[in-house]
Amino acid sequence: MSRVRQYAVAMATFSVALGIGFVMQNGDALASRFSEAPRPSLPVATGAVIPASITVPQPSLRDGVAAVMVQQRINAGITTAMRAAVVTAPADVAVAALALPVAVPSFADPAFAQPDAMPETVSFATDPGADTPPATELPVLEAAFEADPVPPVPLPEPLLQEPSCEIAMRAEVLPAALVALSVDSPCSPSAQVTIHHQGMQFSIVTDDAGQVRIVVPALTEGAVFMADLGDAGGAVAVVTVPDMQDYDRAVLQWQGAVGPEIHALEFGAGYGEPGHVWHGAPRSAAAAVEGTGGFLMRLGDGAGLNPQMAEVYTYPSSGSRMSGLVEFSVETPVTEETCGRDLAAQTIQVSPGAEPFAFDLMLAMPDCTFTGELLILRDVILDLTLVARG
Repeated sequence: MSRVRQYAVAMATFSVALGIGFVMQNGDALASRFSEAPRPSLPVATGAVIPASITVPQPSLRDGVAAVMVQQRINAGITTAMRAAVVTAPADVAVAALALPVAVPSFADPAFAQPDAMPETVSFATDPGADTPPATELPVLEAAFEADPVPPVPLPEPLLQEPSCEIAMRAEVLPAALVALSVDSPCSPSAQVTIHHQGMQFSIVTDDAGQVRIVVPALTEGAVFMADLGDAGGAVAVVTVPDMQDYDRAVLQWQGAVGPEIHALEFGAGYGEPGHVWHGAPRSAAAAVEGTGGFLMRLGDGAGLNPQMAEVYTYPSSGSRMSGLVEFSVETPVTEETCGRDLAAQTIQVSPGAEPFAFDLMLAMPDCTFTGELLILRDVILDLTLVARG
């Protein structure tokens, strides 16, 4: 080990919290026209003219009776004179008698004013042969009624519903005790969301639609995941991971885009060899499913304000095909972002049949003259002793 590394190891300080129990996440962090009956419309188009009968005053009955009596007196005088002339005179004289003048009684005759001189029956029938003036046609008045149809009651326009801002979270179990998480927050595009699970936490920024799609290693069989979007709210997803008891897992988490790293050396492998598993050579989950080795996943995108990151190493303890030791170290590169300051970190380990436990770390990083070097910590994550079972 170089002098710088030895110095770094010697000067690194950390607090070890053994047997403090598993860091459980706080479940209390989240919970969140009337229309008037239409009048019957008129069956008339707008602007139509509707004829209306107008009552015209007619002569009174008394006036009509008087006029008939006068006419009958005149007709009676004429008829009597003509009948007498025809009976007493020869035929040629009788014809001439028709032209004799007949005295027309005056309207001043008192007989017209006496009620007993009135005939018993008053008839309004006229002589068919008599010349009568053409009937006067009563004027017909037409009144133009401008149609006043009742306008139809307009239907209310559909209300524009604002998109729901409810946050939804779903979880689906995958092989190797992994869980696919999806977070949908339509009103939180490009927002930072923090995922919590059994003390592990990391942050990631949503896309333009407010969505996040990630795969997370479960740390317990009854897995509870929580998405926290700050003031926008949050959501919870619960899922059962039946094969969780088949895997050992080691978690390292910190705050900041750059931080410490897990390095696992499987069964005596050296740095850079196939058995060296770390962020630069993470391996896939297929190796764990097949029982040929472990794999590592980094969680979080390092974006947003004070991002939180995590790494999780997984080994298939119950299905291992090899026996031996998996050695761990925590290594932190000295960079311009980390040099000369204290770096807080935490480790969590879960094993089948054992209680989970956590270490809280406070790393005192070397000053910036050591930029490019590594701060290496051992025994922060307990090594695994494995027995072949396959």
